[in-house]
Order: sequence, then structure tokens, then C-alpha cells
Amino acid sequence: MSVFDGRKHQRQASDAVEVVWLIEGQQSAGKGRLIDVSLTGICVEISSTALQCRTDVTFSLHIPQIASAPARARLRWYRRIESHDTVFLCGLVFLRPYAQAWLDWVSAYIGEQEARANDPRPVTVAEIVAILKDARPPKPPAPAAPQKPGRFWGLIRKS
Repeated sequence: MSVFDGRKHQRQASDAVEVVWLIEGQQSAGKGRLIDVSLTGICVEISSTALQCRTDVTFSLHIPQIASAPARARLRWYRRIESHDTVFLCGLVFLRPYAQAWLDWVSAYIGEQEARANDPRPVTVAEIVAILKDARPPKPPAPAAPQKPGRFWGLIRKS
């Protein structure tokens, strides 16, 4: 179970992206869940009792669903999830140089996110319900008749 299950605003879709990690020079290794990704790094949810978080460690990474992701990263920050003693959020910064395939992947990912953000559909709850119900958008509501403006002078009191 993820620490983000049951959140009001989900950070990631339910089909989690798995991250396989190994701390170089230590016997710590495991699997985590990708929370966020950027050109220069990632945020990973790691569940481990053997994890000794220090900011001077280097991770070897393998993200099967993102083959072009850099394979090494340094731990920039971490925090323990309050309700789970063995679950950490870790901010990792990729070690340079970045491969062209990674730059291309990030460019495409950002373009896809912008396209989703700029997509005007669906806009209303009625449209969302219609899409989920029978995949037909509802008819737009009839425009309201213009209202006659109130009298400005009626608001002023005579003294």
C-alpha cells in the first residue's frame, strides 16, 4: 500500500512506475515507486528497513518503464513519512552527463503534460458524467436571457 493512497489529490496514477535502486558501496537495495520526474532528478517513495539515508550517498537506478533515464543519482533530500516508520520520500539528482535519449524523453513528457493541461475537455461536471455514462457530451444549456440592469438612481437616498 502506498502512503499516497487515499489522498484528496493523487500525485500519480494508480499504475505506479517501479524504480529499482541500489546504494553504491552499501548492501542496501530494493524497489521504490516513482512519484515525480524532471530533467534533473526524480522523487521516489522507498520502503525499506535497511535504508540509511545520508545526503552523501549515490544511487544506482533502473526504471524499466523509462529506459532512457539516467542510471546514477545522488541523494539531495529525504523525509520519513510520519505514519510509516520505514517509508521515505527521497529526492534524487541525476549525475551528468545526460544522454540525448533522456533529453528527448523529458521533452516529449513535458509536451504531453502541457497538452493535457491545455485540453478544454471536459469542462463541467455534467460533461464528465456524460462521458463516463455513455461517452456522449450533453447538449449545451440554452443561454440565459439578458437581465435588465437595475436603476442606478434608485440606490441613492434623498436626504
